[in-house]
Amino acid sequence: MIRAASTWRGRIHLPPQQCGSRGEQEGQHTKRHAPAQRLYRKAAIIALWFTASYVLLLTADTSLARALLCVSFAIAAGALGFNVFHDAVHGSLSSSRRVNRALSRLTCSVLGTGRYFWWYKHNVLHHHYTNIHEWDDDIETRGSLRLSPRQPWHPKFRY
Repeated sequence: MIRAASTWRGRIHLPPQQCGSRGEQEGQHTKRHAPAQRLYRKAAIIALWFTASYVLLLTADTSLARALLCVSFAIAAGALGFNVFHDAVHGSLSSSRRVNRALSRLTCSVLGTGRYFWWYKHNVLHHHYTNIHEWDDDIETRGSLRLSPRQPWHPKFRY
């Protein structure tokens, strides 16, 4: 049995001594590219869900349908941002830097966010100062949650 090592990008690489002449053995092609195909499939499903929610929201007749489609659209927008955009900005959606950059720009345009601003805030401030009070803005909840022992304590946090 061949054991494969997984990288942080989610792709499976075979050890060099066990690879064939083209870098893969017979029958390994589908297994080797399966994680990337799953990411692409997930991105396509989320994009389809987002688009369908938006189009149906524009054509909905009743208030109840509009309300339900607003909820669906909001959740789909969150999924698009947290999955497709986040993976693309981190460079883990595709092995191609161009594809990652194009998808991050496309999702920024659709969601109305700034790619560079998010990249700086997340990769520089969050990853360099992870969970450090007053430096990591991701733990700042404006008083609704207490995620650091250095944040002020209120009676609502006792449970």
